[in-house]
Amino acid sequence: MLSDELNAVRWQGKRQRGFYEVWYFTCVDPSSGDAYWFRYTIDAPEHGEVEIGLWAFTTPAKEPRSGLALHDRMTLARFADKSTEEKGFRIEAGKYYLERNRATGKVGTGDRSVEWDLKWQPNGIAFQHVSPTLTAIGLAQSAVNSGNLAIEVDGTIKIGGKQVKVTKWPAHQSHTWGKRHVDGWAWAHCNAFVEDKTAVFEGVSARVKRLGFALPLATPLFFRHGTDEHSWASFTGAFANRSSFGEGRWDFEAEDQSILLKGFVTAPSEKVLSVEYHDPSGPFYVQHATGGDMTLEVWRRIGLRWDLERKLTSTGTTCFEIAGHTRNPAAGRALDLIDTRLAVDEEPPKPAPKPAATSATAKT
Repeated sequence: MLSDELNAVRWQGKRQRGFYEVWYFTCVDPSSGDAYWFRYTIDAPEHGEVEIGLWAFTTPAKEPRSGLALHDRMTLARFADKSTEEKGFRIEAGKYYLERNRATGKVGTGDRSVEWDLKWQPNGIAFQHVSPTLTAIGLAQSAVNSGNLAIEVDGTIKIGGKQVKVTKWPAHQSHTWGKRHVDGWAWAHCNAFVEDKTAVFEGVSARVKRLGFALPLATPLFFRHGTDEHSWASFTGAFANRSSFGEGRWDFEAEDQSILLKGFVTAPSEKVLSVEYHDPSGPFYVQHATGGDMTLEVWRRIGLRWDLERKLTSTGTTCFEIAGHTRNPAAGRALDLIDTRLAVDEEPPKPAPKPAATSATAKT
């Protein structure tokens, strides 16, 4: 199955240092607008212990700043790659796991905890962002695959013990890894457009430096509506797309022989969560909004001109982030690496078995 291949573990074991790997998952409640972001991570720094991470973020639509931002760290001993050819992809972090069609986890304690158990049916809609050519020639030191690009999830999410029922929420699950993050990026995803429930957009625009020089923005994009699918992820296509991004906004354009796609992505500052990531190059911050907004314009070629065919809109159902080496001071919330928690097993230890009765004690 394609999702198994795109999610396969790339880390080669604790001897491989200077490496990170992440599986992430987002979903939005279409009725309330409440949004959720979950992460499973491997952090193998050049020096120090290799650690596993579980992350959970909640963004209530009505009071975004009241949402939880949690990150639990675990020892490497609690990680296992249980993927098999027969059953497909599966990784475990303690008693929680991410597999082909299910995600479970818990982060935090007491009232400040988030627990999830979500299921979906893989549908084959996927996207490989980074051209193998970029990796082969050494321009790409990180990569992204979206094995479950447009799914609907069912299950439960518990916030401080309060249970939320999940029924056919739009969601997606992706996988990224590498030696270091690029110098900056804009990223957006949506499969919950108002006008067309079949429409899916996924894209990233990455700023890369080599030998001290900034390369042109690489902007691989994917767009699907109905059965009509367009991908701009080839070596030439990614660099040909037009892109501009800054705090709280991203504009882009891409075209092929049949359509011109124009996109405009924004997020209000109160929904932005500034998260610190570990990176060998120094402090690195991701300004993430699980409940952002997007407008897509689809232009169709008519002879020698482009005519606007349709407009798709998303209000509060777009995942959107801007990343780089500086923090957005206007972000509504922040989570630093220093704020993380070293997780321990919550289950109490089993009592030691009583010693077997000896012949002497049996007589008394």
